[in-house]
Amino acid sequence: FVAIVAPIEVALLEAKLNAVFFINCALDLLFVVDLVLQFFIMYPKKTNYGYALEHNQRAIARHYLKTGFAVDFLSILPFDLVGVLSQSEEMKQLKSLKTIRLLRLLKLLRVLKFSRLFRRFEVRMSFTYGTCALVTFFCILGL
Repeated sequence: FVAIVAPIEVALLEAKLNAVFFINCALDLLFVVDLVLQFFIMYPKKTNYGYALEHNQRAIARHYLKTGFAVDFLSILPFDLVGVLSQSEEMKQLKSLKTIRLLRLLKLLRVLKFSRLFRRFEVRMSFTYGTCALVTFFCILGL
């Protein structure tokens, strides 16, 4: 959904209170929940004996803040809401409104999140590359 609708929405549609706006808000809420959950999900850590899951809560939070937090945080900022709230005539004439429309493309960063997720599944469940690529393709189309 995000990979297909976000570029079309930015290029062709104005931000309005319509069904697409509310779907985007619902998706934003899901990604906020995901952002919070990422602080508690263990990650594989390389050791002398191979890989082990990190159990230490502080290490998990630190790792997430260093790796994926910035992308996740930027992708959930409510640029759609700013676009809807700035519908006055004076705001329509400002070039900053076009910048806000371009910032809505940051939602495409969510696609990166799914590629990281599939990489994790590929390592843990020993999927073949072809199977993982096919599932990733269909899931990205479904976003």
